[in-house]
Amino acid sequence: MINREKVISDLNTSKRILCYPQMLNPEMCIKIGLAITDAIDLLKEQEAVKPKLVGPSMWRCGKCDALLGWEDFTPSGIELVEYKFCPECGRKVKWE
Repeated sequence: MINREKVISDLNTSKRILCYPQMLNPEMCIKIGLAITDAIDLLKEQEAVKPKLVGPSMWRCGKCDALLGWEDFTPSGIELVEYKFCPECGRKVKWE
């Protein structure tokens, strides 16, 4: 499994190494730096979000505040509803 934090760290290191003046021309360095920065931002947007408890049995997304979980009353008893992904921002939910 790929470790997102390690990839982000490696991209940051690569950005610093690739932009030595003797390695690339300045325009290419800027383009590579911007591409790496964009890649890091995209990876950070995919980080799982922890739900926040907002009521006795209701959880909301820690990023966008969408409803993620609640207790539902069914004929067989109380069932816990927990989304695996936020229906609004799409982030994976990190239930613990």
